[in-house]
Amino acid sequence: MDSSTKPIIFTSRIYPEISVILNRASYRTRFAVERLSAQDGEPNEKATMAAWKAYVRDFDGITIDGKKPNVEGLLLDGPDDLVVEVIEEIKRISTRLVTTDAIDMMIVEDCDRQKAEALERIEKRKNSAPATSPAITGAGANNAGDASASPRKPGEPVESATVTA
Repeated sequence: MDSSTKPIIFTSRIYPEISVILNRASYRTRFAVERLSAQDGEPNEKATMAAWKAYVRDFDGITIDGKKPNVEGLLLDGPDDLVVEVIEEIKRISTRLVTTDAIDMMIVEDCDRQKAEALERIEKRKNSAPATSPAITGAGANNAGDASASPRKPGEPVESATVTA
């Protein structure tokens, strides 16, 4: 198998225990993503499903209701943030190697828009959370400053927390 047909192993940054095996871009797969991208930002179930089926070959590290779903089941029933992450990776790997300034500017504008939307969501969450918590007094009352922590890798299970009074 040469490198042009060898699949791509994508590891989720959100769920590092999940890896997705993706097909490399071909005319068929690129066409599916172009249909997905041509919807002016509006989700299109048929185009999304076509792109997903064209690119996602297999995956490991996730079960839904105790069973490993099929590729379509991962799209329909998997965690939304994982699905969005995989779709973004599909769009990234399907981008044509030859681009023009206009295409690159569209990419920059899309990134700027996504960044602005993400910052807006972060700001809304900050504004919706209570600014302070009432103080708890008395023996045995602990706060986050009392906890000791040890570094761990993302996805590594937390074994126990040590709290000092």
